[in-house]
Amino acid sequence: MSISRNIAAKILGGWVVLLAGCLPDDGGGGGGGGTITFNNGYAFVRDEDIYIADSSDYQESSALTEDGGNRQPSLSADGRQVVYVQVVAGVPSIRAITTNGTGTARTLFTPGDGEKNFRTPVFSPDGTLVVFAYDDAGNTSRLASVAADGSGDFTTFTPESVSYASPSFYPDGNHVLAMTGAAPNYDRLEKVNLTTGAVTVVASSLGGDLTQITNRVALSPDATQVVFDGRGSSGPSRIYVKDITSAVTDPVQLTDHLEDPSALDTFPGWVSNSRVSFSSNSGGIDNLYEINATVTTPSGGSLVVGSAREGSFSL
Repeated sequence: MSISRNIAAKILGGWVVLLAGCLPDDGGGGGGGGTITFNNGYAFVRDEDIYIADSSDYQESSALTEDGGNRQPSLSADGRQVVYVQVVAGVPSIRAITTNGTGTARTLFTPGDGEKNFRTPVFSPDGTLVVFAYDDAGNTSRLASVAADGSGDFTTFTPESVSYASPSFYPDGNHVLAMTGAAPNYDRLEKVNLTTGAVTVVASSLGGDLTQITNRVALSPDATQVVFDGRGSSGPSRIYVKDITSAVTDPVQLTDHLEDPSALDTFPGWVSNSRVSFSSNSGGIDNLYEINATVTTPSGGSLVVGSAREGSFSL
């Protein structure tokens, strides 16, 4: 059943960071001071703020926010906007900002009825909606949508009986893929209609020896594969890819760290239909890496952006 409510340059780790000036906004924190050139590349978190790095030179990054408490950014399909979660004094909000450095951060949603623990906001393909996960007053994780300009309704479209998290849009813009289960043990994948809440089971189990998705699942651009950070009954999270065109296909492990077995790999996404990105703290520092989705021997991937985590690539 749906619920709607109307709502009105410094050096870090050897990597060059271009700090933009501060923009006025409706609650603090914005980049600015000049236009940022961003065609495609990454949005990511560094020091609790949102940065972007254009693919022309990943060693140069620009700050979009400077107010702290920011996490889990996601780029729009055209790369012109970033949506993210901000937590201030324990209170979360869903916010968005343009990537050209001249816009103002805008608040799309703040708690009004006991909502908490906002996570993994994503834009619809046309950029008009944002879907995100949150916990309701009964601690069930649910999915909701809000208008990307902050002017529309907050609508919950998943049931209260089962937890859903980490939405990822299908190309049609009418459905999302989500991980589901008895939180925090998300062990299934389902396709959910944003309008009706109708559910289609995509995978009734993860396959192999995996017991849960740790943090995030992302649908490939052609909607044939998913990438996620998963773990078994023991051991840290690693990145896996799963073909969802066949229900019996086991996931393939992409990452591993023989020299740092306790490293955590998390927050995966897609760079193309055959290549994925992820965060890892291998070596003790959070960085962004990429790896081919077709590898046969797991590895640590290739370093792309240093001193960065929770990356989102604009396809």
